[in-house]
Amino acid sequence: MLLDPERVPVAGQPIAPLAPPRRNAWQGVAWMRAICILFAAGDAWISRYALGPDGTAYLDLARAWLRGDWTTAFNSYWSPLYAWLLAGTISLLPAGSRSELFAGHLINFAGFLLALFAGEFLLREWTATAGAPRHPRLVALAGYLTLAWVSLHLVGLGFNSADIYVMAEVLFVAAMLVRIRRRAAGSGEFALLGLALGAGFLAKAAGAVLIVAALPVAAVLLRSATHKGIRIAAACCALVTLPFVCALSLAKHRFVYSDAGQVNYKLVVGGNSLEGYKDSIHPPPAGLPHPLRVRHEDPRVVSFEDHLTGTFPVHADPSWWTEGYPASAAPGRQWTALRSGIIYSLTLAAQAPALWLLFLAALAGAVRIRRLSLRRVWPVALVAAAATAPYWLIVVHPRYIAGPLALTGFLAIAAAWHAALPRLAQRAACVAMLLAAAIPMWVELAVVPFYTIGEPLGIASPPEKINIKLAETMRREGLRAGDRVAYIGDTLDGTWLALDGAQIVAMVPARVYHDESTAERPIREDFAGPDRYWRSSPAQRDEVMRAFREAGAKWVFADDVPPGADVSGWSVAGSAHRLRGEDSDKQFFRRID
Repeated sequence: MLLDPERVPVAGQPIAPLAPPRRNAWQGVAWMRAICILFAAGDAWISRYALGPDGTAYLDLARAWLRGDWTTAFNSYWSPLYAWLLAGTISLLPAGSRSELFAGHLINFAGFLLALFAGEFLLREWTATAGAPRHPRLVALAGYLTLAWVSLHLVGLGFNSADIYVMAEVLFVAAMLVRIRRRAAGSGEFALLGLALGAGFLAKAAGAVLIVAALPVAAVLLRSATHKGIRIAAACCALVTLPFVCALSLAKHRFVYSDAGQVNYKLVVGGNSLEGYKDSIHPPPAGLPHPLRVRHEDPRVVSFEDHLTGTFPVHADPSWWTEGYPASAAPGRQWTALRSGIIYSLTLAAQAPALWLLFLAALAGAVRIRRLSLRRVWPVALVAAAATAPYWLIVVHPRYIAGPLALTGFLAIAAAWHAALPRLAQRAACVAMLLAAAIPMWVELAVVPFYTIGEPLGIASPPEKINIKLAETMRREGLRAGDRVAYIGDTLDGTWLALDGAQIVAMVPARVYHDESTAERPIREDFAGPDRYWRSSPAQRDEVMRAFREAGAKWVFADDVPPGADVSGWSVAGSAHRLRGEDSDKQFFRRID
């Protein structure tokens, strides 16, 4: 038998021989991959004008890296990888707002391709471990539907964030652990494992938990903590992460690898308010080093010209504004967060299309659920749990746990891998999985083809195109990069201002909070503050404008203007997102300098 010279054996054990070539179990399913890629490309294309609050923060960081503004670039809340990718892509495209928007969605599509590759890699590694599946096309359908459901529906390529890259990392790490378990990993592959773990940390700080989990699991699988492969993986991971951690610590004058976890814990679980950004149970304590300035009480006007970073300063650098906030939380609130996180995670996991394959296999008697064993798949299950656990302590959103949800589908597939299903059960499984993916994804399935075909024909325009239209309209009106502006409404929805390079310096804020009445804990908005402005007297409004001018604002913008409001003196920049159905769908503005 042939031996692989690159394969690193366990100490004291002989190198395992290569398995004989096996027939490709995945022939004939390339069309599933092609359909997924086409839908992903369409999703990225029609959402190329979308820019959410996170996208604005990453765009601000990317610009800072490109111009060498290291004070802004070394941010202890936003992880750097997505900003680096964005900066690199922007530098290769023609200058302009449209290119900056397109760059983010091009990066998202590349992240989807990586996640698709990692998912296929995991299935191939499991095939090498367990042999060819009994029903290859059924298994492939389960895998691709689950990947499409997670990446296009739960993460979404229209949202500018690193979550799709974290998902790819989680799948790749799980696949590498399966490969290590069957003694097929060489030095180069251990190096790739370390690089992936390091890149995952740079994509999102919660990736540090996966580093702590994956390397010990690999050591257990190899039965040696000092194995050459473990040393290689750890060294490569350190090579990727330590330069940034050291530079960030020097920039912040303290050791820090990320403040994201503690900031979110203080706000979401601790119940502290950062007005206009995360407004929870109670206001922050007195004596903070960086409080928001309150310039007017009724209607309430706050400003933050003390630390003008990015388009919306409290979102661009929340770690600065929350310095001194208490980090403790009441046991009741922690229990609420933990219980809600676990329940919501299980609710999402139960929707994975691949679970229908396992369910129908069990119903047909081809799989006995009580006899399922974790002996082979426990490393994959542990990776899923480790990647989910940090969010259970604070808050769970679907995109945060995309990787673990994809692994949930894989675990179901692995359990039904050798199940011999009757023809009727096979057909039922196909229909059930297609419906399980199509029902929640009906918007994506309808919108992507409609706008992909309709836009070139001139019969449809992507809704998010209002972002670029607002930016271009205000540029014609005289809004320039560096202009300070004020905002009345949900400031997180003024993300398009980043395209003009404007900075929000003051606001009459809406309240943004997590609705804790359900396990999902969705984000809600309360417009009591802005509504108070629109109901106030002309004299009170003049006082608000005076407060805005004192903060340095030249322009004022307003959205979600309630019906019947007096908008005399205001102009319309164009259509805007409407968060309350009864409000105006226009973006209003006025110049006040």
